Amino acid sequence: MIIIDYSYLSMQKRFKSEADTIIIGRPSDEHAVDLDLTPDATVSRHHARLIYENGDYWLEDLSSRSGTWVNSQKITLKPAGTGDCITLGQTNLTVQQIEAKSPPPANGLDTQQVNIKDGVLTARCGPASNPQICCWPKPRRDHQRYSPPPGCLLRSGHGPEQHGNC
Repeated sequence: MIIIDYSYLSMQKRFKSEADTIIIGRPSDEHAVDLDLTPDATVSRHHARLIYENGDYWLEDLSSRSGTWVNSQKITLKPAGTGDCITLGQTNLTVQQIEAKSPPPANGLDTQQVNIKDGVLTARCGPASNPQICCWPKPRRDHQRYSPPPGCLLRSGHGPEQHGNC
């Protein structure tokens, strides 16, 4: 969850969200936004985006007219942190709180890591009620992909899912 206080002229508001992607700007018939900074006309329709990825929120400028500023520095992409002062147009935003999300279950499967030895990752996987041991061998030189058995899945948290054979 992220909590942001923001102000434009004398108007002050608070925004809370648990979404993975938050579009910040001004809405129109063609453009929906999650954090509406109307009536600040100096804010672009799609001005910036907050993205939750790998346990962090990232702030990205979406090619806005006036730019996105964090702690008085113009940015294109930057991690967002508690206490950061963000300026979009004439609106000032302050990140009040960021809470890390619990990792989602991998399709309801238990993916607790068990062992890594000689380049092979062994993990308990499968439904929590009936776990099995799955092994992820070292990649072969031909980079052929391994097909996992049903119910065998591991989320690495740093990229695509990695599969293996049990």
